[in-house]
Amino acid sequence: MRKKQLTVIVVPEADRSVRRFRTSRIPLLVLLALTFCMAALFFLWLDWKKQTYERIIHQISDRLTSERRSHQDQLTMKNETIEELQQEVIKLTEQTEEVRSKLAELQRLEEEIRAVTGIDYPDAEGEDRSVQAAGGTFHAVKEDEILTLADAAAQSLSTLSQSLTFMQERLDQLLAKLSYLEYLSSITPSIWPAEGGRITSRYGYRLDPLTRRSAFHSGVDIDGKLRDDIYAAAAGKVAETGFTNSLGNYIIIDHSRGLQTLYAHLHEILVDPGDQVDKGELIGLMGSTGRSTGTHLHYEVHVNGKPVNPQSYLPD
Repeated sequence: MRKKQLTVIVVPEADRSVRRFRTSRIPLLVLLALTFCMAALFFLWLDWKKQTYERIIHQISDRLTSERRSHQDQLTMKNETIEELQQEVIKLTEQTEEVRSKLAELQRLEEEIRAVTGIDYPDAEGEDRSVQAAGGTFHAVKEDEILTLADAAAQSLSTLSQSLTFMQERLDQLLAKLSYLEYLSSITPSIWPAEGGRITSRYGYRLDPLTRRSAFHSGVDIDGKLRDDIYAAAAGKVAETGFTNSLGNYIIIDHSRGLQTLYAHLHEILVDPGDQVDKGELIGLMGSTGRSTGTHLHYEVHVNGKPVNPQSYLPD
């Protein structure tokens, strides 16, 4: 059986002759099959390349997304850190103002105590006692200024805290001295033991009202009415009470530091030995008991057992 053949005619340009090729179907089919396979392989390769590129692009996109999120997180953290630092600066500034205010109050209190007591302290070398004023228009700080501001605020607060501590210590010393002065004042006989304050006979030599001879008067006589109140001239402990023909009813109060006061010719004694009395406390009633020509208070001040002029202690 004769195989079927195919004739392929190739027509070149006009000045050339026509060429004819004869071939069977099998080689042509093989060629077509190879061409189809090559095309299929090519398209498969293109699809693989496409998938590879898509995978790479997806990976790059994921990485970029991750980096973008990371950068966003870092930016958020950075903003939060800046916000925290800004809040810290504000907090430090507020604390600084509180310390300034407290320091100013302590300075005013110190000056008042100095004015009352007369106690003075020289300022420490290089000490700035002024409280600095502050003000101006608010403006948001830049990122690179935050740490500088925080450090400056912390340093300012530390300096003010040291000044506050120093001022507090000095004020404590002043208050301790003031307390001691108050104690000294309370045990010093510096008030009138009877109301009215009219002295009828002074301390020193005088004519005795009964004998009309010169005699030493160891205290002062204060005029008054029968049963007028008699007060402790200073705080102390009642050392002795009693009656003598000379003094009549009397009270002796010990004020420590060698100071004692005596109250004589009393109509009535209202305290007992051992009693603690405050300055200005009622201790007896005015009378004319003992060696007396009339109602009055005989009042003495003793220093280390010896009488001194009571008028040195009495207010004008």
